Amino acid sequence: MQWLRNNIIPVGLLVGLMLAGVLLAWQSYDTNQRAQEQVSQLTEVEPESEESEEPEPANDEAIPDTQDPEPKQEQNGQTQEKPSPTTATLEGSLTYPSSGIPSGMQVCAQNTKTDAAVCTTKHLQNSKYVYDLGYKISVKPGTYQVYALNPADNQPAYYNSYMKKLGTSGQWGNYPKNCANLAPIKLNVVAGQSYFDLTVGDWYYDAQCN
Repeated sequence: MQWLRNNIIPVGLLVGLMLAGVLLAWQSYDTNQRAQEQVSQLTEVEPESEESEEPEPANDEAIPDTQDPEPKQEQNGQTQEKPSPTTATLEGSLTYPSSGIPSGMQVCAQNTKTDAAVCTTKHLQNSKYVYDLGYKISVKPGTYQVYALNPADNQPAYYNSYMKKLGTSGQWGNYPKNCANLAPIKLNVVAGQSYFDLTVGDWYYDAQCN
């Protein structure tokens, strides 16, 4: 019995030391495992990818247009230019010393240089004319005298100062005594222009002044 008492204590002490050593070893092993797990978690985190972005141009930099401008469209493959006018228009009222205008009465514009005349028998009906009847003639540039002609008597009745007054006022006045002022008016005609109120004609000129 004495022997057992003497040997149980050392054996118990030895067992206790061994258990303490195992416990310390387990704690050390557990600590190492935790440290390794933390390191592996850190290494598994991938860095954020940096996407390359093109720098935006500064506000004062113009962005070039890569599209070609559309070509100008031309009619029939050619640039169309408005042609210059080559004629002028003479227009006025018809008169005649009777109750009506003879249906065959002509109105002519005579070139004072060449004596060539452009005539019309077309009577235009419109309230803007003195007696609701008028004419219109197209002529080339030049100097002209305008007159009416009744085929029945072949007497020209010109546009003059007396007829000019009638064309603007619409009223017949006293026939002037000075026939020198009743000569036909010469019109300097320019291409592209229109000349109005050229009232014809002075049917009294021959009777009063010749």
